[in-house]
Amino acid sequence: MFGGAGHAPKGRLRVDIPVALARSFIIPRLPELTERFPDIDIILGVSDQPVDLAAEGVDCVVRLGELSLTSMISRVITHVRMVSCASPSYLEAHGIPRSIEDLSDHRAVTYFSGRGRSTIDWHLIEDGEERSIKMRSAMLVNDSEALVACALAGLGMIQALHAGVADHLETGRLVQVLPELQAFRRPVSIMYPNRQYLPAQVRAFIEWIDETCKPLNA
Repeated sequence: MFGGAGHAPKGRLRVDIPVALARSFIIPRLPELTERFPDIDIILGVSDQPVDLAAEGVDCVVRLGELSLTSMISRVITHVRMVSCASPSYLEAHGIPRSIEDLSDHRAVTYFSGRGRSTIDWHLIEDGEERSIKMRSAMLVNDSEALVACALAGLGMIQALHAGVADHLETGRLVQVLPELQAFRRPVSIMYPNRQYLPAQVRAFIEWIDETCKPLNA
């Protein structure tokens, strides 16, 4: 991959990945990376918040959703399925929405990011057309695991990464709402400094994460 065993990547690698992808998908597969490149020393940050790569000494970040304009190099590596869901207790108390229009009668736990508390609208696909819905917020959170925990507590409906709530959907602790609508997918991107010559360990991680995340688009 890099010219033989004598040129195997080595050295410190500092990366930052989103909470939902870390727990449900990336961390369980990290042994594949460490086995392939045993001389890479990984410093792993897990966060949903913006990261200043230069100021914090981060080599690259993986992010879920649309990226703001940046001088960094970024590219979409896959798309992940999102799902709208709520706890049985919430649905029992507030009713089950039967259409997008019914969502106006409901409250959501809303995800926000950054100091400006920029909130993330819901996105649903109906008859092949993507629709953006601004839900009434019962609560704002800035962490993916807190988002799911609030839904489990019955505080409101959420739109979350399917891989992050799949276990709860299987056990019935969460119930998908509007399941007849086509699943919306959000981009997963990798971002790194605009350097002509990336260190070998950074390039190795970029190629590995690109390869590893492709099944999420299935």
